[in-house]
Amino acid sequence: VYYCLVYAYNYQGTSLFSVSTYQSVMFGRRSNLTLCSCVMIFTVSLWLSFLLGTLSVTHLDIYSTRRDQRCDCDTTPHATNKIASVQYTSTAFIGENNPHTPSDTSKISSDYNYDSTQSSETLTTTEHEVLLRKIPDRPKHDDTVLHKRGPSRFPVATDTHNSSLRIKSYHLTWTNIKETRTTVFSAYYDERPAMYGPSIVILGYQWKGFRNSSLHCVFKYSNKRTQCSDESSVVVEMDACNNQKEFDKKKERQYLHLFHICRLREDQEIPVYVALSYNHSCMPHSAMIPIYNYRPKVKAEYGVCVETPAFKKTAKDFVSFIEMNRILGAELFTLYISDIDPQTQSFLRKTYGGPNGILDMIQWTKELKEKEPIHYYGEILAIHDCLYRNMHRVKYLMFVDLDEVIVPRRYFNWQDMMAEIDHPYVDSFIFVNAVFMKTPNMDQLEQSKDWLSWRSQLCSIIPLPDYLNSFNRVNCRFHYYMRSKMIVKPTEMVDIDIHGVCTRAGNTTHYFVPDDNVVSQHYRKIPTIECRKNRKTRKYESTHDEWITRYATPLLKAMNEHLCRSPYSNIILPLYKNQSHWSHQGG
Repeated sequence: VYYCLVYAYNYQGTSLFSVSTYQSVMFGRRSNLTLCSCVMIFTVSLWLSFLLGTLSVTHLDIYSTRRDQRCDCDTTPHATNKIASVQYTSTAFIGENNPHTPSDTSKISSDYNYDSTQSSETLTTTEHEVLLRKIPDRPKHDDTVLHKRGPSRFPVATDTHNSSLRIKSYHLTWTNIKETRTTVFSAYYDERPAMYGPSIVILGYQWKGFRNSSLHCVFKYSNKRTQCSDESSVVVEMDACNNQKEFDKKKERQYLHLFHICRLREDQEIPVYVALSYNHSCMPHSAMIPIYNYRPKVKAEYGVCVETPAFKKTAKDFVSFIEMNRILGAELFTLYISDIDPQTQSFLRKTYGGPNGILDMIQWTKELKEKEPIHYYGEILAIHDCLYRNMHRVKYLMFVDLDEVIVPRRYFNWQDMMAEIDHPYVDSFIFVNAVFMKTPNMDQLEQSKDWLSWRSQLCSIIPLPDYLNSFNRVNCRFHYYMRSKMIVKPTEMVDIDIHGVCTRAGNTTHYFVPDDNVVSQHYRKIPTIECRKNRKTRKYESTHDEWITRYATPLLKAMNEHLCRSPYSNIILPLYKNQSHWSHQGG
């Protein structure tokens, strides 16, 4: 700047601080004067940027102090490395537009302290060069070498599991109250003080035209004594945050998803059955529904809820889904069966069910269709039943469909992922959706060494799973809450949506997980309606993504053991004998 002023002084022959000198510097027509003008503007901008940066650092220091005062946080150097307190400027931050979010948590960083020197390595295959990130070594007791593209230490999904994780289940009881056109099917004991205190939560749906939604609760105790409650039930609408936005707008739904909450006194005995009645005298009343009040001695770490009641799926679909999620860390599964052939149901019960099994398989009603009377086979009812059923069975509960899987990109498995992103005031984790379709050049893929190796690890009558046939990732950008999936802490939840949380039990918030860390991979024949074709080529633009193939060997080993060599495999193998072109069938 001084050089420019001196040059202008010598050029104009005027005072160094005169107006004409300033004008000659800022508005001179000659190139050297114009250059001086640019230098002055750049210098001023640099000083302003430095000043704003200093103010931002000061603000974050104040925020870090407040955060440590607000929660019981681990302030050791190891803990502070898990979530860095650096300002994050994209949309993936904690608690955006969330009334439950603390005022200072909107700038928690999602940029973790990750060692970039060991973040990736280039590996070559016969068909593609796939960039896979090197996974941190596991403890020494997991030293099984599995796949040439995968980590050197990898946990294998086997049939061994914690015998203390017992599944205590019961069948749903679908019962109607004709006077109000109300249907209820399950009931749970909820003692959380942040809610209504000790109470019985009944799940169901009701006709919109019935104005007085409250019904009277009838309790039945272990000594077979029956009691009519003095208070009517508290009615709360499920999925209130979604407000049926995903439903068919041309035809309004005639039914609402509802909670009927029957409150108990502090000193009142916990009943074993509950019913609802339209009359104050509690006569007549609906059929008695058993109250689920199971508290296991040992809580599993990760549970998986299949959101949509399953229909028209094969044993291969279920086994590949269960085994892939077991590799990632799942311990318990809850599945709602709507229209599955008896052979597949028998196979699943014998393979994964039982008191010491990992699968809780529940018969769902066939009266709920795709569009009538409520949303998509009663999907909202199913996810809420799964939430309350697993509230005290697992620490983390995942909600996905059978054609989806949450795949860590930056972490080894879900356990390593949660060690990085979990925090006391975070109750849910939202993952971005990514659509995967069949690889277009299947003939070329089937000639590759990797595909032939995978094919040899599974009996020829069983098709390979979609995970190993669909590497075509559609270049379609999804926002959070747009077909996203989530993992929640169930004890912090009250009301949820298919893609997010509606109502919380406490002052906690959600976390938007960046898609370069974890992705919800959705396997479909065609992309969803949010994706658009290229106007010139009239095709969906996509990229080749083989990240999930690092799990191929343990997945195929487990599938071969259960579908081909298991004592129960003779139940389902005849179903596949009439299928042709198995190499092109992914599901």
